[in-house]
Amino acid sequence: MYRPERITKELIDELSSVYQVYALPYEQVAKVYLFSLDDVTQQFDTKKVAKAAKDVYGFQRTTHVVSQGSTPSSEPLLRQLQSMSTRELLEQLSSTAAAPTELEIARKLVSINKLPTEIVNYMFYFVLHRTKGKMPSYNYFAKIANEWGRNKLTTIDQVDKYIKSQEEQSGIAWLSELRQEQATSDAQAKASQSKKQASLSIDDVRSRFSKL
Repeated sequence: MYRPERITKELIDELSSVYQVYALPYEQVAKVYLFSLDDVTQQFDTKKVAKAAKDVYGFQRTTHVVSQGSTPSSEPLLRQLQSMSTRELLEQLSSTAAAPTELEIARKLVSINKLPTEIVNYMFYFVLHRTKGKMPSYNYFAKIANEWGRNKLTTIDQVDKYIKSQEEQSGIAWLSELRQEQATSDAQAKASQSKKQASLSIDDVRSRFSKL
């Protein structure tokens, strides 16, 4: 049961971020609140919110189908990103239920970085479009959030205008950084796979010789 003395601004902000990102009905948000209470003191514990949101979402998530294929920065897409939750966006992009780890990144961007949902949606759409669906870490998105914050970008239209301006001038620094990180990661994964295959080949040869 909700008790008035427990309803602080911190509690409201945390539950609001869960509601915006996960698109949970109110009764499910209430469960997140209950699961976030300390077992002993029965006080709201912000450290429990992430797990509570993942658990509640995991119990009731369903799959969705991609509804449209607009190009980045088109006016219809911008308006759609304004009106949908991040969960809905991720499910439309992947044609499957949004991963809890991805939603937790979005929740932290809303709760910690104080980004409006529409800007988180734009950030995800833009980055995932350029990375062909590969989701970077929260720390990477936080860098972008800090840059946009320094430039006082508070609406999706301001962000879109800023991105276009950067692309026309000298390119987007954090996008280049992401590409370099991905190239390094892909190269390491490829090298690891090659090493594993070589090891398996040697083991296979040894196994055959041991049977002679």
